[in-house]
Amino acid sequence: MSDIQYYETTVWTTTQGVEPLSAILSGFGITEISVEDTHDAQLIMQEKDRLSWDYVSEDLLLEAAAGKDGDPRAVVKFYSEDSADGEKLLAAIRDEIIKLREDVSAGVYGGAADFGQLKSLTVPLSDDWKTKYKDYFKTFNACDNIVIRPPWEKYSPNDGEIVVVIDPGMAFGTGTHETTSMCIEAIRDSIEEKSAVSILDLGTGSGILAIVAAKLSEKPVVAVEMDEDALRSAAENIEANGVSEDVELIAGDVTKDEVLSWLTTNSESGQGYDVVAANLTSGILLLLLPYMEKLIRNGGLLILSGILAEEEEKMVNAVSAAGLSGISVKQKGEWLCITALKDA
Repeated sequence: MSDIQYYETTVWTTTQGVEPLSAILSGFGITEISVEDTHDAQLIMQEKDRLSWDYVSEDLLLEAAAGKDGDPRAVVKFYSEDSADGEKLLAAIRDEIIKLREDVSAGVYGGAADFGQLKSLTVPLSDDWKTKYKDYFKTFNACDNIVIRPPWEKYSPNDGEIVVVIDPGMAFGTGTHETTSMCIEAIRDSIEEKSAVSILDLGTGSGILAIVAAKLSEKPVVAVEMDEDALRSAAENIEANGVSEDVELIAGDVTKDEVLSWLTTNSESGQGYDVVAANLTSGILLLLLPYMEKLIRNGGLLILSGILAEEEEKMVNAVSAAGLSGISVKQKGEWLCITALKDA
């Protein structure tokens, strides 16, 4: 009997195409993905003397060092079982990727959108693929004095540094750092202005934003997640960081009335949160925006990231239409972080 139990599928795209592809995979329940992005590699080459980073392959670094022209290329990899159901899943995903390619050609994502070839290749894997990422994931600076390290590495923090321990699993890709770091910076800045800040992290994933908030804020943090695998990961990371008493992890969908009502009434003020943060794809952010507005207390702050630069006008208009003001946009590379205030 063969010891091959999984397939690895590689999709060639660009930095712009990573988020739409990730959204497709998430829709099929696939959360274990990896991303290799030459744009991240170029940033490493530019700031290699200042920053440490997690894994990036030598091929990517060589490509970045060579300064190749064109839109930054990215590779998205995901994993499926070697079974009849796995074959059906792969066929359905391939159909969605073909549709995505057709939508790009039809201008659905705007005339400037370039998602690359969107071609895929599937190969069999042996059992140890789920732990291979541990060979490459290293300690890195998320921003300024906030350091992320995996639990299997030791790190001696410098004065004033805050260390967050994260076991990322396969779902933590190098393409996510700009969106995550901008969220962390926005959360940190809001807490520096007022140390006692109640924070809600929607779609917490590995729990990284909630854990950072708990280490910075004097008030408890609430983190919400729907995906069962992500919930397990977040719970383990929250415990590993010693903030179980400071982070309340909730399994739920904020579009459901009972979850929305519970989150609001159980906030410290009973009227919502000082800060609501979400680092998700733009499509999901648009879906959740009306619910997030209800979860912010008067005078509170909304933090949104996971937004491509070409989506700025659409997202800013949506935030404004939701009744928020004082809108600010920050950009790192291809990605945006939008912050906005709810009138007091």
